[in-house]
Amino acid sequence: MKPELEKISNKPTDSFMVKTVERERRDDFKSAFHYHPEFELVNILKSTGTRFIGDNIEKFNIGEIVLIGKNLPHMWLNDKEYFEENSKLEAQALAIHFKEDFAGETFFKMPGMHAIKKMFENAQYGIKFQGDLSLAVKWIKKLETLSGFDKTISFLKILNLLANHQDYKLLS
Repeated sequence: MKPELEKISNKPTDSFMVKTVERERRDDFKSAFHYHPEFELVNILKSTGTRFIGDNIEKFNIGEIVLIGKNLPHMWLNDKEYFEENSKLEAQALAIHFKEDFAGETFFKMPGMHAIKKMFENAQYGIKFQGDLSLAVKWIKKLETLSGFDKTISFLKILNLLANHQDYKLLS
């Protein structure tokens, strides 16, 4: 599989993009194996299937949170039950696309940002967060309802929470 470049476009008023990826019935998360220069934080809300990140291929489940580094090829593919003729299964995820410098070129170089900077470095392999992620899931879901300063501060809190989460796995 050769990955395709995907263009991500944020609104000029947003420093990062939060979007719900949602497919119903026989559709799925089946996008092309792709990459983009933005980081991508994904929270699976509904669905199961197979996740492809770099050279890693694993099953994915509801509640999963994955951080994908810039230019790292990836794709999610639902299980075969999602394609059956009378299937009522739904697929839904929240995806946050952002550039490493979304908060400014030097922000994550400050001493207090070391954990997040290290997480960004590890994201080149893809990171699957494990264990109790209930607080992160709650905060990620709330992001879509926020705007401006509150949205940015909440996203920084999510990044900090994940950067200090000790239960994770590098994927690729």
